[in-house]
Amino acid sequence: MSASLRTGERRLVTARRVGDGRVAFDTAASGMLAWRMHALAGVHVRSREGRPPAAASGLVVSVRLGPSVLRLAGLCRVEHVVVGSHEVSLTYRTLAEHVEDGVQTFRVVLRDDGAVEGAVESRSRARHPVLGRAGLVGTLGQQLVAERYLNALERLARAVHDGRSAS
Repeated sequence: MSASLRTGERRLVTARRVGDGRVAFDTAASGMLAWRMHALAGVHVRSREGRPPAAASGLVVSVRLGPSVLRLAGLCRVEHVVVGSHEVSLTYRTLAEHVEDGVQTFRVVLRDDGAVEGAVESRSRARHPVLGRAGLVGTLGQQLVAERYLNALERLARAVHDGRSAS
């Protein structure tokens, strides 16, 4: 993501260790691409057909977070999916129907020492004037959701290590 921010745009980068070893990496990465990370974080993802297929460039999905009264929802298009032996990433951009205008990248990396790192990078600005005035509250909300994504990756990685399902 480029370093220059547009007016009103926020940038968030958060990363941490979520597991250890090849199996944890493979499980966290596949859970991210199959939208299980989102589900475990409380973010509902759907496609026109219902449950979305694995993430792929060009796929349009509906995402929603929160109870019906306070629900934040919108459409996103997957821009890039990169699958490598030590790094897997998924990037999507919000579409005009989304409450935010931005791009978000999720990454799972297997380090040389066997550590598995999860990362979330976001750049966004509010499309709705009320959300634009949320300021620090909006930033804290974005940070909270990013932490939920990393917690979900950790649950996925740990579940394999513990021999149980993360769902």
